[in-house]
Amino acid sequence: MQDPRAAAQAYFDKNQLPQLMEYISTSLAVKRPSHPREFIAELLQDCIAKRDAGESLPPVFDRTDLTAIFHIFDVSGAGSVSAGQVKQALSNVGCAEHEFETKDGYDCESFCNVLEDALRQRAIVLPKP
Repeated sequence: MQDPRAAAQAYFDKNQLPQLMEYISTSLAVKRPSHPREFIAELLQDCIAKRDAGESLPPVFDRTDLTAIFHIFDVSGAGSVSAGQVKQALSNVGCAEHEFETKDGYDCESFCNVLEDALRQRAIVLPKP
């Protein structure tokens, strides 16, 4: 007889439920909709449509969000951040393990490109039923 915890974990893993719940939670935290239940219902419908089309879920953070994150790290307004700051930003958006080519400085465009690449690589593709 299989351990009930192991069976539950296998079920969650097979259906990517932890990733889906994180996606929903992060979407709520980032977007802060005025009607969260309706937002979740619409988000789940979008997830089903993406799943049925064989597409990955879109990143929670869009270019506007990533630009705002850049400006948070560019505290001096120099228009550039360090590789260490990019690494911290990657961690902040849930992509701490992402490897990228390090260089002396990252302007807003290159900063956003690194984060977008990391988010694309981490994108969730839900299994079809």
